[in-house]
Amino acid sequence: QGYPYRAGNLFLGLDAKGREIGVSTDRHAITIAGSRSGKGACLLIPNALRWPHNLLVVDPKGEVAAASWEAREALGQAVHVLDPFKVADVPDRLRASLNPLAAIDPQSLTAREDIQVIADGLVKRSDPKHEEWYAGAVGLLAGLMAYAVETAPHELRSFAGVRALLLQPSQDLYATAQHMLGCTAFGGLAREAGVMLMTACESEKAMEKDFLGTARRATSWMDSPTVADVLASSSFNLADLKSGAVSVFLVLPPQYLDTHGAFLRLFVRAAMSGMMQDGAKVNRRCLFLLDEFAALGRLDVVAKGMGLMAGYGLHLWPFLQDLGQLRDLYRENVAETFFGNADVATF
Repeated sequence: QGYPYRAGNLFLGLDAKGREIGVSTDRHAITIAGSRSGKGACLLIPNALRWPHNLLVVDPKGEVAAASWEAREALGQAVHVLDPFKVADVPDRLRASLNPLAAIDPQSLTAREDIQVIADGLVKRSDPKHEEWYAGAVGLLAGLMAYAVETAPHELRSFAGVRALLLQPSQDLYATAQHMLGCTAFGGLAREAGVMLMTACESEKAMEKDFLGTARRATSWMDSPTVADVLASSSFNLADLKSGAVSVFLVLPPQYLDTHGAFLRLFVRAAMSGMMQDGAKVNRRCLFLLDEFAALGRLDVVAKGMGLMAGYGLHLWPFLQDLGQLRDLYRENVAETFFGNADVATF
């Protein structure tokens, strides 16, 4: 009786008498539920149908998008479905594409940080013991993206171009690295990466060689033609989650979560950064329904800033198979912050 569902609440289900229950919150929620436990039908879809503000959904099977796109449009929202393998049963007009590099403005005060956010989104972290290699790979990717944006024509600023640079043979990669030393935009991101690449090319035993290998492995999923198509151009802007009326669905079949999980991570990480810009001004609230949360790898922005996100209108609702997934990614002490910052925990 203390928690009747009202419009704008998080919907939690029905009580023993069949009454709808929910909770009003400015913070977060978390759900622990094994596979085939009904979390889609009981929580993900009902909230996608009812949530009146902006929405971002990690929707592996496309079922939430299929069930809720009409309701989202009825709310006056633009619906964008990033679905490279076209598994969601939605009209083709809703299928979207997004090239985050195209939105980078070299003159922006946050351009360096924007590129670093994208690079961080590309490197899926799964083992805290390898943090040095992850950080090195992020640095290399950030530098190559800065180089592409600074030197390439606007239409060639893409992940395909960055991937092509990464896969050059050593002699060509060394020549590219030398050119990068002369780049000055974005606070010298390209110059820093150029030094690392030259070291990697000069010595087989250099740590930078491992950074290069990690960066190549972290972006191998981009070679899929269907994924490349979705990343080639932009039909919308993630910044609309903060300033517009938008629902975004990220669809990736479960069988590809291990190999292509960075596709989801990239957009979730960039969307979080976009919501947390412009000080604490809340233009729009946005609920992130994050099914298969473990597939995103560790997101340091979540571990360090979960308590601050509510001030930006950002509400997280991660869904995990079990508590072990959370502890493996974020360690025991950080895992506890998820529950400490959530007004709802469902099992």
